[in-house]
Amino acid sequence: MERYYLPSIEDARFQRARPQASDLDLDHVYGALVSSVDGHRNVVDLEIGALAIGGYAVSPRIDRAMAPAGARGTVASVDGILVLVSASTTTPLSAGAEIAEGQEIRTGKGSRAVIRLRDGSRVEMAERSDLELSERWSGKTIHLERGSVMVEAAK
Repeated sequence: MERYYLPSIEDARFQRARPQASDLDLDHVYGALVSSVDGHRNVVDLEIGALAIGGYAVSPRIDRAMAPAGARGTVASVDGILVLVSASTTTPLSAGAEIAEGQEIRTGKGSRAVIRLRDGSRVEMAERSDLELSERWSGKTIHLERGSVMVEAAK
């Protein structure tokens, strides 16, 4: 089925629409590649396209794999209560404690904490704040579940 679209109301010429992935008949595409005089070039183009799509699909895994190992941050100071939250328990944290990838930390009522990231950035957590730190090759992320933070980025 061929599709057409009208680019604008003022332009009354119909133009042929690009085929959507759902419109492709793979047997027809394969047949065209095999019967093509320039079939080798078409197969190479198809392989390059498949590699590009595959590379895009695995890029988040590569980004995670290339992230530096080790703690994502260190507790610089605590005024009140700061806890490490896990599925079954909470563990109090004090200055100097390391925070690993994806660990959830939470300040208590009336409490404040400062977290120093590995690049020297500082994250100041207000009371009743809950966050997780993650780091990829492409950058750092602070997942703030609740509360508020103030970030002083390193230069």
